[in-house]
Amino acid sequence: MATRSTIAKENNDGTVTQVYCHWDGYPSGVGKTLLDHYSNADKLDLLLSHGSISSLGDDIGEQHSFSNPHSYDTPEYFEWRNDPKNSTTFHARDRDEDLSINTYDTLVEYLAECQREEFDYILTADGKWNLSYEGGCKELILD
Repeated sequence: MATRSTIAKENNDGTVTQVYCHWDGYPSGVGKTLLDHYSNADKLDLLLSHGSISSLGDDIGEQHSFSNPHSYDTPEYFEWRNDPKNSTTFHARDRDEDLSINTYDTLVEYLAECQREEFDYILTADGKWNLSYEGGCKELILD
């Protein structure tokens, strides 16, 4: 079962870029990975330029097969999944699907019309990650 999320960035010109992320959208999953590895605006821009994400890794990584060739819940399955070359899996790059990126003219438009999922993350222009969950929005801080 997937825990869907979105990842967005408020750009310097006031526009907002957003992509969908299918797996592990919880703050302890996608949220922690964003805080630990994607707080740099340039790295986040590169991540977002690849479009919608199946699973977010610590690195953007290289193009790789979407399908894990090993049986689930075996050491080989998790070794393949955690291999650095298999870091982030993108729908377009790694599944040969259409590139999907949402853009909004302003933060106000984004907040009113954005794609919403179970967890929505946005790096605001002030460099802080924010989390929107169950209708509320707050700064993302993990212990």
